[in-house]
Amino acid sequence: MAINREELKKKALEAASAEEIMEIVQAAGEEITAEEAEHIFEKAQEKKADKVLSLDELDAVSGGEDRDWAADGCAATVEYGSWCWSNDMCNKIDVTYDREPTSYLCPNCGQHMYLHEKELTAHFGSGPIYKNWYRCKFCGCIQSEYQLKNP
Repeated sequence: MAINREELKKKALEAASAEEIMEIVQAAGEEITAEEAEHIFEKAQEKKADKVLSLDELDAVSGGEDRDWAADGCAATVEYGSWCWSNDMCNKIDVTYDREPTSYLCPNCGQHMYLHEKELTAHFGSGPIYKNWYRCKFCGCIQSEYQLKNP
């Protein structure tokens, strides 16, 4: 039976080594590489020095947050529509992404694009109208579309 996310984070913080983190994650029924375990262990050691951890810091220990998908790529296998604990397909560590892939496909290469910029263009009785700019991290193509947001 897999343990929940909070239990996994707590145990990772208490681990004495990367090998112990591997054992904890594997005991939860998941797979993890030695590199992933070492990364989590290093982050946990940094956080232990702070003594008091907020929930946001615990999230960061379990794989980080605010990873920029467009600049840094995925931490594991993130793709549009994938999910497990946040917006990453990786079920070993919790990773949330800035500029994550969207359902908007690049007309040039067919890859998922990310929301590059959102611009308020008008405001009518039915609500604001935004112009969304999407960019492909693979070929650099930029496309736009208008979106009506109801209040």
